[in-house]
Formats: sequence, C-alpha cells, structure tokens
Amino acid sequence: MKTSMIILLIFSILFSNDILHARTKVSVLFPGKKTDEPWKTHEKYMRQEAVKKNINLVVFYAEYSNEKQLRQMEKSIAISVDVVILVAANHAKAGPMVDMASQRGIEVITYGDIPKRTRNISIHLDFDYSTIGKLKAKYLLDRKPSGNYMIFMGSPIDYIELASYNELMKTLDPYIDRGSITILSDRAIFDDSYDEAYSLSTALFNQTGSEIDAIVLPNDTIAKAVISAMGNKELAGKVYIAGENIDVESAQRIVLGEQDMSILIDDKLLALRAIELSQYLVSNQFIPTRDKGRPFVDSSAGVIPTFYVEPVLITKENLDIEVISTGIMSRKEIYTSEVLAELKLSRASISK
Repeated sequence: MKTSMIILLIFSILFSNDILHARTKVSVLFPGKKTDEPWKTHEKYMRQEAVKKNINLVVFYAEYSNEKQLRQMEKSIAISVDVVILVAANHAKAGPMVDMASQRGIEVITYGDIPKRTRNISIHLDFDYSTIGKLKAKYLLDRKPSGNYMIFMGSPIDYIELASYNELMKTLDPYIDRGSITILSDRAIFDDSYDEAYSLSTALFNQTGSEIDAIVLPNDTIAKAVISAMGNKELAGKVYIAGENIDVESAQRIVLGEQDMSILIDDKLLALRAIELSQYLVSNQFIPTRDKGRPFVDSSAGVIPTFYVEPVLITKENLDIEVISTGIMSRKEIYTSEVLAELKLSRASISK
C-alpha cells in the first residue's frame, strides 16, 4: 500500500510538472508562398518572438489556395495546436475553417481580411486606419491652419480608405465651416493608378494655378505622381504634402524635402502582436487593453473582438528613429549616393 502511494505520488508530480512546462503550440497559416513578402518577414519576426515566449510554432503557406489552406487547418487540428493564426487565402471562403477549429476548442486569431460568415474568431488584429486620416489632418493644420487644400482619396468602396477619409474630414470640417480652409478639389483615385493621379493632378494644377497650400494623398504611390506633376508647375517644395504607407522612395523624398510626411503601417507589428495574444489566450491571462479599440462589426459575422495597432506618422525629424533604427529600412537604402549628392547641393544653395 505504501509503495503504491509513493508510485502514485511520483506520477502525479511528474504529470503536474509536465503541465506546468507544457509549451503552447501555435499554427500560422499564411496565404502566399514561403518566398513571398511580407509573409517571409512575418515568419522571421514570429519565430523570434515565439522563441522568447517558449512557443512551439508551426508555419504553413497556402500558395494562394483556399483548398490547400483548408487542409493545413485540418493538419493543425490533427497535431493539437492551441491557437491558429490565420491570414486567409480567400477571406470569402475562410469562415468554415475558423468554425472547424473553434469546434475543437482551438482559439483563432486573424489579421488581414476578415473571414466571412463566422462568429468564432477569438481576436482580429488590424491597424486603426481611421487614425491615419486624423494624423494627416492634424499635421497639416498645425502648419497651415488656413489656406487652400486639395484632397485625393483612394477607392471609396474600400473600407480602409473610407475610414481614413471620414476621420480626415471630421478633423478638417470645423476649419472648413468657419472658412479657414477651402477645399479646392476632393477626388478619388481608383486602383492606386500612377498615370491617373498624374493626369488628374496636372489638370487640377492648370485650373487652380499656384494657390495651393496643402495636398492630402491616400498613399505614397499617388504622392509620387502628384509631386512629379507639381515639379512641372514649379510647385514642388512650396506645398505641404501628406502621404501614407512609407517606402524607400517616399523616405528619400522626405529627406530631400519634396514630401513632408508619410504614415508607417508596419505589418510586422501585427505578426508580433499575434504571437503575444496567443500566449494570453492559452493561459487565460488578462489581455492588456493598450491597443484594444472599438470592436469591428462585420455584416456577415456580427461583432468581432478587435485589437488595433496604431500607425506612426513619419517626418524628417523622426525617420531615423522610427524607420532606420527599427530595421524597417536601412540607412544605405535611403541615403544613396544620389540622395546625398542632392542634399549637398541643396545645402550649398541655402548657404548662398
């Protein structure tokens, strides 16, 4: 009897120790190929974060096939993962695979496009796109609280573009109502078309002349087109330019003073946050609400618990800290020999 009790005690100690030290198992289902960006970079950052948090990470690539992603979800269930992080290959068809995981007690975190027709998403991660419009408006109003503004927005049927635009106008409206700001033009550019943006902005500049104080743009591809058209009208450098979604070229334009600001929407922050939230979900810990905003309401899925990551406003003053020091872009990429030569020429011109 005594021997049996000792054996039972040893087994219970071993078993409880096993539970205490069990590693959380997380499956990540990416939509693209292993060599594709941004997924290749997302995997790198996720793996680094998983090591820090002692998480066993399994990564799958669907190669843009919903059927393949469905099989990968089945495999994730078969290997008893605790959490699935899903970036849907086809969000319109991904609902059933979310339900499949949820029915087996697996938490599902999504980012990217929200899977349709499911009420079983544990957490959705996204950027607070409405903040973008407010950031751009406040930046311009701080520098030009009165004057003539031109506004270009992206596709009005894109909820991200619409959220940003609505917040932009909400911030500008009091200035418009009291006559401080005049909107010379408010136009949409579909499909991020450089040619359309160039043609439209050239026509508008011909109509309005040089009486433009600030231009709000939906992204830095459109900013490039508009700045190019401005150069032809000798407006470059004389008008405040607010862009979005910074890349190497727009970073260079900011350094050279051709563009005043952009917005950093760094996808890797979603990847890192997804790993962090996986751990909270599995351990039933209280989830910090530092970026928990309003829930996302989807017509086919109801209310989805949503955590928002804030975009970052980038100017010449903080570009080194927010973009270079964080490794998003390298100093060598931005400060090329051509850019350095232009900077030198510009400084020499100012000193005269």
